[in-house]
Amino acid sequence: MTFNILKVYSDQPQLQAQLIEVYKDMPQLLIESPLCRAEIFLQGAHVTSFVPKLSSTLKSDVEHKPVNTKSETYNLDNELLWLSPIAEFRPGKAIRGGIPICWPWFGKHPKNSSLPQHGFARTSDFTVVNIHQDDNLAVHIQLQLTNDPSTQEVWPYPFTLTVNIVLAESLSVSLHTVNNSKKPMPLTQAIHSYFLLDNIDDSKLQGLEGCSFLDQLSDTLDTQMPPITITQEIDRIYHKQNASMQLVTNTHPATKNKILSIHQTNDTGTVVWNPWIKKSKAMSDFPDNGYHTMICVEAANAPEPIKIEADQSYQLNQTITRMD
Repeated sequence: MTFNILKVYSDQPQLQAQLIEVYKDMPQLLIESPLCRAEIFLQGAHVTSFVPKLSSTLKSDVEHKPVNTKSETYNLDNELLWLSPIAEFRPGKAIRGGIPICWPWFGKHPKNSSLPQHGFARTSDFTVVNIHQDDNLAVHIQLQLTNDPSTQEVWPYPFTLTVNIVLAESLSVSLHTVNNSKKPMPLTQAIHSYFLLDNIDDSKLQGLEGCSFLDQLSDTLDTQMPPITITQEIDRIYHKQNASMQLVTNTHPATKNKILSIHQTNDTGTVVWNPWIKKSKAMSDFPDNGYHTMICVEAANAPEPIKIEADQSYQLNQTITRMD
């Protein structure tokens, strides 16, 4: 895989941080530290890969993943995020997989269905504000988006949206919104994480037992009793604040479990989504069998909007850690 290096933020033994271009007009950050490896597109402040350093054994790289000379220290089998192998990488097109950002509305616009699904942040170009490494070797990245004439046409609020990403043994993504206007700002949003599974049939999501949920497929309310397993299309918003969950895959007795801890703060709901068979086939950037190796577990403020008062801020966070 070849790529152009656009900018070097750090070339130290403990931190390699480069802005590169693999796909035309789609710059991305390539970060490598003693703790992890990550890829982040500036369009949408979109994390598309996170590999914690759990092993020094290298798997042959897959086609869409750029690597530099240090990648022999990372086992790409440890990838935590699902990225569609037929995702499109071009300006203005949302990337299928990884961690898209839904902002400043989740789903359809509340008043104008002709506006983009899940808002405009995920197809907007963010600016790199800061990249630094702390004493514990965690890498802190700040990417920022502010209002301009094009956003004012669809969202009449001056704002500053800062996506704070912390890369260590865990991955933390936060959406920090400042309302720079003189009136309250209604906001629905989500950190739309796609997680990589070995097999959906041998996976379960624990931690939402006893929670009520809105089934967006049937527009009905129900209550979750056992851990969540996926045997058909699912699109639910679970009503739980500051949710902590465990995503367990490889539950077959003969294999070792893979366990992800998912912890959220300032969420008012958790979205669980898998398109299953029919909807997978209907999406041009989603493999027909892609549903079998992914699940979305999303930190959200939805479906009801939160309200950010004038000159105030709000921060939504999701942190994921591999526990096995």
